[in-house]
Amino acid sequence: GAVNKQRQQNLGVTRYIWRDVGDNRVREEHEEERSGNTYSWDDPPEGGHPGEPVNCRCYADPDFSELLG
Repeated sequence: GAVNKQRQQNLGVTRYIWRDVGDNRVREEHEEERSGNTYSWDDPPEGGHPGEPVNCRCYADPDFSELLG
């Protein structure tokens, strides 16, 4: 998660879309409350960015809308 964050920020990406891996081990909170929502790298949701919580396999899909604007 930290490497993904740094790579995206180096490219100028400031926001991401929370994605889960889509299997039966995804945390209910991540699947129902976070997956598909957009977050800012500067303002993480409670509990951290994707991949930061212990055993989290979610990932941050870069939101290029600001760069393509």
